[in-house]
Amino acid sequence: MSAAGIEDGLLLRSISKGGKIGDTISDWAIWSVVEQSAKEIGIERSGAHDLRRTCAKLCRKAGGDLEQIKFRERQSGL
Repeated sequence: MSAAGIEDGLLLRSISKGGKIGDTISDWAIWSVVEQSAKEIGIERSGAHDLRRTCAKLCRKAGGDLEQIKFRERQSGL
């Protein structure tokens, strides 16, 4: 975040062809990057549930509070 000069707000943001940084990025754009990256490392099939499960496990392993993890999943619609 510091390298991009982001002090608050969303971490993932759009970048136009002209290099202008936007305030948001679409769900579709994120999914496209995840899907392409998965294929590059040999994962042919993945779904949103796989991402939810992995994120929850990593958050919990890092000491995240279970109730907070559940709240964030519900809040994001995952």
